[in-house]
Amino acid sequence: MAINKNLPITDINSLIAYAKANPGKMTFAVGSIGSAGHLSTELLKRAGGIDYLVVPYKGTAPAFQDLIGGQIDGFIDPILGSLQYHKSGMLRVVAVTSKNRAARACHRRQFGHRTGDQAAAAGRRLAGRGVRHRAARAGTSGAAAPCGGLVRCRRD
Repeated sequence: MAINKNLPITDINSLIAYAKANPGKMTFAVGSIGSAGHLSTELLKRAGGIDYLVVPYKGTAPAFQDLIGGQIDGFIDPILGSLQYHKSGMLRVVAVTSKNRAARACHRRQFGHRTGDQAAAAGRRLAGRGVRHRAARAGTSGAAAPCGGLVRCRRD
């Protein structure tokens, strides 16, 4: 999860506190509707009990441009897309959505630390609707995937 560097947010707890103190005022980008990032953005709203505006973009590049430029407040996207901007100080990565900490950003807490197993539960609910992780088609369980079955999902 990448956050605009000018906001007083350093981790998932401070994000939730800030969003609750400013209900409906935060904006989060979505690179594409129905993507794993979109699902994670909606899951964060529900699990954190917070309200913010979800802004759809035509891809991740324009979303990152607006995040760095301060037009939006946050964006949930794979770590590889935001890590370069984080390292250069252009934005702040405050959490990862995987069950375990990301090797390249091991100092960032994972969502599961705050939201428990809700991401994995969401993955199981999606699997019940015919959406499975690619790992499930390869003979392993989608729930066993590090993302809880939410990344690279396809409808059967």
